[in-house]
Amino acid sequence: MEIEVIPTQTAGLLEQVTRLWRPRAEEKGLTFVVERSAATPDRFLADPSRLQQILFNLVSNAVKFTIEGAVTLRAEAGPVEDGRTLLRLSVRDEGVGMDADTLARLFQPFTQADASTSRRFGGTGLGLTISRRLADVMGGTLEVVSAPGEGSTFTLAIPVEVVDSGPVGLTPTDAPEAIETAEGLSILLAEDHPVNQKIALAFLAPFGHAVRVVGNGREAVEAARETAFDIILMDIQMPEMDGLSATEAIRTGGGPNAGTPIIGLTADAFEEQKRRGYAVGMTDYVTKPIDPRVLTVAITRAAVERATA
Repeated sequence: MEIEVIPTQTAGLLEQVTRLWRPRAEEKGLTFVVERSAATPDRFLADPSRLQQILFNLVSNAVKFTIEGAVTLRAEAGPVEDGRTLLRLSVRDEGVGMDADTLARLFQPFTQADASTSRRFGGTGLGLTISRRLADVMGGTLEVVSAPGEGSTFTLAIPVEVVDSGPVGLTPTDAPEAIETAEGLSILLAEDHPVNQKIALAFLAPFGHAVRVVGNGREAVEAARETAFDIILMDIQMPEMDGLSATEAIRTGGGPNAGTPIIGLTADAFEEQKRRGYAVGMTDYVTKPIDPRVLTVAITRAAVERATA
């Protein structure tokens, strides 16, 4: 594992995380808060890509496991030792929380609170193991404080050298471009309308995505039982079995896609519809008529979440 040490801008790091995950949080009805203490350095030497990887994973989990309330991303500085500052980056959620037994094994690979949690929210917990190892390699720590029903706070603390000038590896203006497009994914598209199928295929094909199309929820469940996909695009209103029922069946079926990101496609943008979708295991929503850029962001966000889960 290689670590790059270059000038890193605090504002750029926080903005990249915010630009990717604030829309996702707000679509779930959550408040996304960014805090930065006055003592936090503007620039410091670190590996911005690795810091971004850790924060993506922590914020992704926070949004995933929070049904209502807020997710808070905070940057602050700790004591100075040997000429270096202790940078603290924390992510606090108001989600389901964890008990002592779960905390004891949290950073082991493939660990979640229990099987029902994995079915409901998706993911395996491997991202936390990777995040802690990255923190260790950078000479820092990744710790968590949590209790059932009281949410969780993950804190990354790394010693950094503060710098005043020089080019930085991540800036507020160029950060969003780095995560704009995911390519070459295996996608299951569940959509009953032939015209919508053609539109989606015409949009997805140039990005190198391999797309399997099914026409109703029952076929989606069968396809998800047979083949592992990177992303599932699920229309809500379909014959034989609707998208909500299909999503619930995939999540509880224990097949290769029990933890796969499922993006709902719907003309119904009401919050009640979205809450129902999140309750059965959908991870995101795109409203019809589909805006290609919005779908691009949703697919990329899901790909990032899957990679760090």
